[in-house]
Amino acid sequence: MKPAVTRFRKSLISTNITFPRDHVVYSNVTGRPYTSVEEIRKLLPIQMAKPVKWHSTITNIHLDEGCSQFIECGAMRSQSSMVKLILSDKKGLTFYSSDQKESSTSE
Repeated sequence: MKPAVTRFRKSLISTNITFPRDHVVYSNVTGRPYTSVEEIRKLLPIQMAKPVKWHSTITNIHLDEGCSQFIECGAMRSQSSMVKLILSDKKGLTFYSSDQKESSTSE
């Protein structure tokens, strides 16, 4: 992966990145929101070769943003299952999936 990370890092130098102002975007590397374009340039290549901090990301999205609705695109429902495990002690969460007609809610 190292050659791909190096090449990607170099390509980001000349890529125009606009910091998202209307949405919070979380880094898979830190589990926290990006704070600047410079941080995006630094962390995106690292993300290619590091484990995703899924537990931290989901916990922080729920705590920091008050997110209680999760939408999963696809047929497997694996991400929804992981979110339910991570936030198993939380009530009032709603899960939507593109392959089901109804949502499910934690009680």
